[in-house]
Amino acid sequence: MFSFSLLQSCKKLNYVELEEADYDWVRMYEKNELIKFRNPAGKIYTYRVESITRGYREDGDNNYGRAGAALLQDVDTSSYDGSSIIVERNSSGLSVDIYWSRHPRTFNPLQMSVANDTINGFPLQDVYVSTCDTFELTPEQDVIKAYYSKSKGFVKFEKVGGDVYTLIN
Repeated sequence: MFSFSLLQSCKKLNYVELEEADYDWVRMYEKNELIKFRNPAGKIYTYRVESITRGYREDGDNNYGRAGAALLQDVDTSSYDGSSIIVERNSSGLSVDIYWSRHPRTFNPLQMSVANDTINGFPLQDVYVSTCDTFELTPEQDVIKAYYSKSKGFVKFEKVGGDVYTLIN
């Protein structure tokens, strides 16, 4: 029995590291940074980068490299106030999961086609758009489209009724 425990405790853990290019999905954010979005009428939503993380997710004998960023909307009392991106490299390859507050879907841009968009006069060729149907929304969810750029991060969101908020900083 003792020798079994000793052998089990010497088990080697496997590490799958993030590659340097994997960090490009979250590299643009800095902790406590304020990110602002404005609609054409001038209404502004402000988000703060709550945290930036780098580390591993343990799964049995495997430790998968992961990085992430979490954003919180200022002055929002709903349960959907947070937005995040999590990048993980595991045995299947790279995984990128993006969640935008008040949007009902978590989306993986690696499973989507890339789009072009212009944000504040700057053309972007790396924008991913997650769209949902209005029947998917709960009363507190009112974002039907969320836009994420690999080079700029969250760049735009569209609310029910067509009100579009674009990144201004």
